[in-house]
Amino acid sequence: MALRSELEASARQLKAAEELTTAATAAGSAALAEVEATLRAQLADAEAMRLADGDAAAADLAAVNASLTHLEQQLASRESALAEERATVSNQAVAATEQLEVWSRVSSGECPNSTFWF
Repeated sequence: MALRSELEASARQLKAAEELTTAATAAGSAALAEVEATLRAQLADAEAMRLADGDAAAADLAAVNASLTHLEQQLASRESALAEERATVSNQAVAATEQLEVWSRVSSGECPNSTFWF
């Protein structure tokens, strides 16, 4: 019964990790769209500033690129962490399933020479 509870808990954790992945992907897509819209607006501003003052526009564009790079790094880090968590939960679910199968075989008498004691 404990293995079954552990399997169910692992399944819930896997589902939660998948939901987090979905949410993170949606949030990442939304953030990327927002960044793209912001960058387009900032690029238009930068072009006007370039015409007025080329040096100031170059500095602003460098700041925007640095910000975008930072956001992309954050997104990649979060996606990596979610992938690791998903893999961990998946491995736990597989291990719990294997343990449940062994326990089921032993308790049903399929493995009479088993060293398990009940």
